[in-house]
Amino acid sequence: MRLLTALLALLLPTLAQSWGNHTPMCYRAFERMPEVANAAAVKAEPLVDFLRAQEAAVAARLDGQETLLRERLKGHAPRPEALRFVADAKRSDTERRAAFLRALRLSPQARLALYLQIDPRNPDTSRPALDVGQVSAATPSKGATQRFVALLPGEAVAPLAVLASACDEPDYGHDLNLFDDNPGSPASPVYGFGKQPFGNAAVAIGSQAPFHMGFFHQGAVFNTLAPSFARTFAELRVQQYSALAALAWQTGHAYWGWRFAGLALHHVEDLTQPYHSSAAPGATLGHMMWINLKAQLGAPADRQGLVVLQSNRHFVLEQFQTRWIIEN
Repeated sequence: MRLLTALLALLLPTLAQSWGNHTPMCYRAFERMPEVANAAAVKAEPLVDFLRAQEAAVAARLDGQETLLRERLKGHAPRPEALRFVADAKRSDTERRAAFLRALRLSPQARLALYLQIDPRNPDTSRPALDVGQVSAATPSKGATQRFVALLPGEAVAPLAVLASACDEPDYGHDLNLFDDNPGSPASPVYGFGKQPFGNAAVAIGSQAPFHMGFFHQGAVFNTLAPSFARTFAELRVQQYSALAALAWQTGHAYWGWRFAGLALHHVEDLTQPYHSSAAPGATLGHMMWINLKAQLGAPADRQGLVVLQSNRHFVLEQFQTRWIIEN
């Protein structure tokens, strides 16, 4: 096992971030899809309004989903009973919102504010910019291209803009420090994810990696040598947000239908990033084991070379994707 895990420990810190900005590619992907581009405008709605209006339905949907996840999702970490979302009409909006975040096992710092990320090809200069801290609990990366504007409750907005904006949102701190060994992780009760399965538990941005990566096709030998890398939670997030999107549409809350759909799409898109679905794209398992063995025997040059190569390729791919979509 050590022949592989030591190398992966070096590779993963360079892979914690996926696509630099999901929103521009979502605008381009869906602007020609009639079901999205021609959909009727929806009214922006604060999360607390949706939860207050559909509290019992949300509680039932989350309970039903948890039952299905325990039956069908391989490796599912069961939600602790203390985190159940239980309808309570007497509690405040703040308490209801906090209970919802706990039930989904999202960061208590998740903003879920009313906002849009403007299409870079059609910048709207009439709206004042919204400070990133109002939208994201995560520190923006150097060269970040996200630009935010505020939405007002009840304001009419195009579903394409809601969907595309939400496609980037899970990177705004939703999945930071949720494992038992992360600094400041939720306690009383804990979230039930256990210890972080891979990556550096002390580095905040790395703590989101298991929710945004999935090594589903590495093979039986890889899974035997590094079983912790099979503990990923991207599929959990897709299932959670998809179920909430369906509920929102079914109950007449179209804004949150599109918003939750975008959140689900984010995690699907993450798995299209080669460096989030493969431990080391282009390198065979045998090669990884061989260069790691040489490093342990005192010849680390090839292992370090692979780490640098993977990091550089990841950076170039991400920069090409971001710039090509924004500038073309």
